[in-house]
This record gives sequence, C-alpha cells and structure tokens, in this order.
Amino acid sequence: MDNRRALEAIALHWRLRRYNGGLGQCSIEVTRGSGAKQFYTVSTSSSYLSASDRRIIAGLGSETVVNSVVIRWPSGIIQRLANLEIDRMLKIEEPPR
Repeated sequence: MDNRRALEAIALHWRLRRYNGGLGQCSIEVTRGSGAKQFYTVSTSSSYLSASDRRIIAGLGSETVVNSVVIRWPSGIIQRLANLEIDRMLKIEEPPR
C-alpha cells in the first residue's frame, strides 16, 4: 500500500511584453490558502552567455488553494491574479500600460 501524499504546486512562466535588452527582473509574491506568503525574484539574465529559467515553481505542500499572485514587472506595472488553479503551468504576459 502506498501511503505517500501528493504535494501540490503552481508553476508560473512569465514573459516581458517589451524587450529591453534582456535586463528584465520580476518580483513575484504567492499567497497560499493559509495566508503564508512565498517570494520569488526571477530574471532574464544571470551572467555572460547564460540565461536564467523564467519559470518558478511554488510548492504548496498539502495546501490546495492559492489566494493570490502579485507580479511586479520591470516596467513598474503591478499585476494581481486570484482564484488560480493549481498543479499546472500558467503562462503570464506583462499587461499593457
């Protein structure tokens, strides 16, 4: 008998609307159902001739709800998302000004 519990997660893949030479960095705040917050900083660059993965995977443990995700884009736009489904990859694009 397998007594392992599945751990929940939500994955986000972000894309800049305006390319600015690869110098883009987003701050992402994930608020779980319990109110606990997780913070991520993702960037399009890391060092010479390399790039960072633009995906983040927010582990939720046994929680099954994400209350909200707040993304602070390099342009200064703050995007708020709510009622997100978990256990999937969400593609998020920077909204227009």
